[in-house]
Amino acid sequence: MFCSAQNQNQEDLSGSETLDYSKIPPEQIIKQSVEKLAQPISDEDQYEVRMIMADAYLKIKKPDFAKSTEMLFKAKEIAEKLDDTKLKAKIYGSIANQYSFLNFPDKIKPYLDLSKQQVDKLPNGYEKNYLTARLYIEYGNLEADKENFLVAKKDYQKALKFLGNIGNPSKKKYFPI
Repeated sequence: MFCSAQNQNQEDLSGSETLDYSKIPPEQIIKQSVEKLAQPISDEDQYEVRMIMADAYLKIKKPDFAKSTEMLFKAKEIAEKLDDTKLKAKIYGSIANQYSFLNFPDKIKPYLDLSKQQVDKLPNGYEKNYLTARLYIEYGNLEADKENFLVAKKDYQKALKFLGNIGNPSKKKYFPI
Protein backbone atom coordinates (compact mmCIF):
# COMPACT_ATOMS: atom_id res chain seq x y z
CA MET A 1 0.00 0.00 0.00
CA PHE A 2 2.18 2.87 0.52
CA CYS A 3 4.50 5.60 -0.76
CA SER A 4 6.58 6.01 -3.87
CA ALA A 5 10.04 4.44 -3.72
CA GLN A 6 10.17 0.64 -3.99
CA ASN A 7 12.16 0.02 -0.83
CA GLN A 8 10.06 2.52 1.11
CA ASN A 9 6.89 0.85 -0.12
CA GLN A 10 8.01 -2.62 0.64
CA GLU A 11 9.37 -1.78 4.08
CA ASP A 12 6.18 0.00 5.13
CA LEU A 13 3.68 -2.69 4.47
CA SER A 14 3.90 -6.16 5.93
CA GLY A 15 3.17 -6.90 9.48
CA SER A 16 6.11 -9.03 10.46
CA GLU A 17 7.81 -8.78 13.81
CA THR A 18 10.96 -6.75 14.37
CA LEU A 19 13.43 -9.40 13.16
CA ASP A 20 15.82 -7.59 10.81
CA TYR A 21 15.68 -9.49 7.55
CA SER A 22 17.76 -6.85 5.77
CA LYS A 23 20.95 -8.57 6.93
CA ILE A 24 19.96 -11.94 5.44
CA PRO A 25 20.36 -12.42 1.67
CA PRO A 26 16.91 -12.61 0.05
CA GLU A 27 17.75 -15.90 -1.67
CA GLN A 28 18.42 -17.43 1.75
CA ILE A 29 15.14 -16.01 3.10
CA ILE A 30 13.25 -17.62 0.21
CA LYS A 31 15.00 -20.98 0.72
CA GLN A 32 14.32 -20.98 4.47
CA SER A 33 10.74 -19.84 3.90
CA VAL A 34 10.05 -22.70 1.49
CA GLU A 35 11.46 -25.11 4.08
CA LYS A 36 9.30 -23.57 6.81
CA LEU A 37 6.17 -23.84 4.65
CA ALA A 38 6.89 -27.56 4.14
CA GLN A 39 6.52 -28.03 7.91
CA PRO A 40 3.23 -28.05 9.79
CA ILE A 41 2.83 -24.45 10.96
CA SER A 42 -0.13 -22.32 12.00
CA ASP A 43 -2.07 -20.22 9.52
CA GLU A 44 -0.73 -17.10 11.25
CA ASP A 45 2.84 -18.31 10.69
CA GLN A 46 2.04 -19.16 7.08
CA TYR A 47 0.76 -15.60 6.63
CA GLU A 48 3.97 -14.13 8.06
CA VAL A 49 6.19 -16.39 5.95
CA ARG A 50 4.28 -15.46 2.77
CA MET A 51 4.65 -11.75 3.56
CA ILE A 52 8.37 -12.15 4.15
CA MET A 53 8.71 -14.13 0.90
CA ALA A 54 6.80 -11.45 -1.04
CA ASP A 55 9.38 -8.91 0.11
CA ALA A 56 12.32 -11.22 -0.55
CA TYR A 57 11.24 -11.89 -4.14
CA LEU A 58 11.50 -8.14 -4.77
CA LYS A 59 15.02 -7.94 -3.36
CA ILE A 60 16.75 -10.74 -5.29
CA LYS A 61 19.15 -9.76 -8.09
CA LYS A 62 16.42 -10.12 -10.70
CA PRO A 63 13.21 -9.21 -8.84
CA ASP A 64 10.37 -11.64 -9.40
CA PHE A 65 7.23 -9.51 -9.25
CA ALA A 66 4.99 -12.41 -10.24
CA LYS A 67 6.23 -14.57 -7.33
CA SER A 68 6.02 -11.63 -4.94
CA THR A 69 2.43 -10.94 -5.99
CA GLU A 70 1.60 -14.64 -5.72
CA MET A 71 2.85 -14.68 -2.12
CA LEU A 72 0.73 -11.62 -1.31
CA PHE A 73 -2.40 -13.29 -2.66
CA LYS A 74 -1.65 -16.48 -0.72
CA ALA A 75 -1.27 -14.35 2.42
CA LYS A 76 -4.60 -12.69 1.52
CA GLU A 77 -6.30 -16.09 1.38
CA ILE A 78 -4.95 -16.92 4.83
CA ALA A 79 -6.00 -13.58 6.34
CA GLU A 80 -9.50 -13.99 4.91
CA LYS A 81 -9.71 -17.60 6.11
CA LEU A 82 -8.72 -16.47 9.60
CA ASP A 83 -11.12 -13.52 9.30
CA ASP A 84 -8.50 -11.43 11.09
CA THR A 85 -9.29 -7.72 10.73
CA LYS A 86 -5.72 -6.53 11.29
CA LEU A 87 -4.18 -9.06 8.91
CA LYS A 88 -6.78 -8.25 6.26
CA ALA A 89 -6.12 -4.51 6.64
CA LYS A 90 -2.40 -5.10 6.18
CA ILE A 91 -2.62 -7.50 3.25
CA TYR A 92 -5.11 -5.39 1.32
CA GLY A 93 -2.78 -2.44 1.82
CA SER A 94 0.20 -4.50 0.69
CA ILE A 95 -1.63 -5.59 -2.46
CA ALA A 96 -2.59 -1.98 -3.21
CA ASN A 97 1.06 -1.04 -2.72
CA GLN A 98 2.18 -3.79 -5.07
CA TYR A 99 -0.25 -2.61 -7.75
CA SER A 100 0.98 0.95 -7.24
CA PHE A 101 4.57 -0.15 -7.69
CA LEU A 102 3.66 -2.20 -10.76
CA ASN A 103 1.74 0.81 -12.14
CA PHE A 104 -1.75 -0.71 -12.27
CA PRO A 105 -3.67 2.36 -11.09
CA ASP A 106 -7.12 0.85 -11.68
CA LYS A 107 -6.40 -1.94 -9.19
CA ILE A 108 -5.05 0.25 -6.38
CA LYS A 109 -8.16 2.01 -5.03
CA PRO A 110 -10.31 -1.11 -4.57
CA TYR A 111 -7.65 -2.62 -2.31
CA LEU A 112 -7.13 0.66 -0.46
CA ASP A 113 -10.88 0.75 0.13
CA LEU A 114 -10.86 -2.85 1.40
CA SER A 115 -7.98 -2.00 3.72
CA LYS A 116 -9.80 1.09 5.00
CA GLN A 117 -12.92 -0.98 5.77
CA GLN A 118 -10.78 -3.23 7.96
CA VAL A 119 -8.78 -0.41 9.56
CA ASP A 120 -12.03 1.31 10.53
CA LYS A 121 -12.94 -1.79 12.57
CA LEU A 122 -9.72 -1.66 14.63
CA PRO A 123 -9.84 -0.27 18.15
CA ASN A 124 -8.62 3.30 18.58
CA GLY A 125 -4.92 3.58 19.27
CA TYR A 126 -1.50 3.60 17.71
CA GLU A 127 -2.11 0.90 15.13
CA LYS A 128 -5.37 2.33 13.85
CA ASN A 129 -3.92 5.85 13.62
CA TYR A 130 -0.76 4.65 11.88
CA LEU A 131 -2.60 2.50 9.35
CA THR A 132 -5.17 5.25 8.70
CA ALA A 133 -2.36 7.74 8.08
CA ARG A 134 -0.70 5.33 5.64
CA LEU A 135 -4.02 4.89 3.83
CA TYR A 136 -4.50 8.63 3.42
CA ILE A 137 -0.95 8.97 2.12
CA GLU A 138 -1.73 6.34 -0.50
CA TYR A 139 -5.05 7.93 -1.39
CA GLY A 140 -3.14 11.21 -1.75
CA ASN A 141 -0.51 9.57 -3.96
CA LEU A 142 -3.26 8.11 -6.13
CA GLU A 143 -4.88 11.54 -6.54
CA ALA A 144 -1.51 13.21 -7.20
CA ASP A 145 -0.83 10.69 -9.96
CA LYS A 146 -4.11 11.82 -11.55
CA GLU A 147 -3.00 15.45 -11.07
CA ASN A 148 -5.87 16.09 -8.63
CA PHE A 149 -3.52 18.05 -6.41
CA LEU A 150 -6.13 19.75 -4.21
CA VAL A 151 -7.71 16.40 -3.34
CA ALA A 152 -4.23 14.93 -2.79
CA LYS A 153 -3.36 17.79 -0.46
CA LYS A 154 -6.50 17.14 1.62
CA ASP A 155 -5.61 13.45 1.87
CA TYR A 156 -2.05 14.30 2.96
CA GLN A 157 -3.43 16.70 5.59
CA LYS A 158 -5.69 13.95 6.93
CA ALA A 159 -2.65 11.67 7.10
CA LEU A 160 -0.76 14.26 9.12
CA LYS A 161 -3.67 14.51 11.56
CA PHE A 162 -3.56 10.77 12.19
CA LEU A 163 0.23 10.75 12.42
CA GLY A 164 -0.08 13.40 15.11
CA ASN A 165 -2.34 11.05 17.09
CA ILE A 166 0.04 8.11 17.01
CA GLY A 167 1.74 8.35 20.40
CA ASN A 168 4.17 5.59 21.38
CA PRO A 169 4.60 2.74 18.90
CA SER A 170 4.92 -0.87 19.90
CA LYS A 171 7.92 -2.88 18.72
CA LYS A 172 6.01 -4.17 15.70
CA LYS A 173 6.42 -2.79 12.23
CA TYR A 174 3.34 -2.17 10.17
CA PHE A 175 3.22 -2.83 6.43
CA PRO A 176 6.92 -3.68 5.90
CA ILE A 177 6.09 -5.41 2.67
